[in-house]
Amino acid sequence: MVRLDSSEGMGRSKRRSGSRGVCNSLSRAVGSAGVLKRGVLERLRIRLIVIEIFRAKPANAQALSAIAFSAKRVWGYPEAWIAAWRHVLTITPEFLANEETFCAMEGETPVGFYALIREGERLRLEHLWVLPRAMRRGLGRALFEHAVARAKALGFDGFEIEGDPNAEPFYLRMGARRVGSVLSEVCGERRELPTLRFGSV
Repeated sequence: MVRLDSSEGMGRSKRRSGSRGVCNSLSRAVGSAGVLKRGVLERLRIRLIVIEIFRAKPANAQALSAIAFSAKRVWGYPEAWIAAWRHVLTITPEFLANEETFCAMEGETPVGFYALIREGERLRLEHLWVLPRAMRRGLGRALFEHAVARAKALGFDGFEIEGDPNAEPFYLRMGARRVGSVLSEVCGERRELPTLRFGSV
């Protein structure tokens, strides 16, 4: 669950991750009589990770670019394609100064981010990336839910998404709906990119 800190408005929120794994570990460690098995407590390492979501700063540009590149590589694309997408995956200080960009922080380390871009009367989710080592903790959902709340704060009922085909199942689980597709080409190969909408846009 994401708890928004009202004192910071939409600029800061917290998510605790790792608690589900801790509970599962404890369940396995406890015997049928409800007594912790001998020696388990000493070996059981419990770690509660607090993730905070902040407005990204220009100084975060290099770290956020590294997240985008590493997350894109998870899908196994050729390095030639990654190089061709460099201009899309590179986050500049100017972009962070001008666009609605928020990053998830684990301590002092960025582990994910998203960006919303205004286009006249429309809003578009331009980026949503999670560092590979931080995936499958619910950070993608936390960032998406934060983006939904931020869109509402900006006066929008939703936003549009042009996503990677590999990301489409995630957006559908979040409640977006596919409304079409666009054709793209990289290194001489054609690709069909899904276009989606979330909310009443």
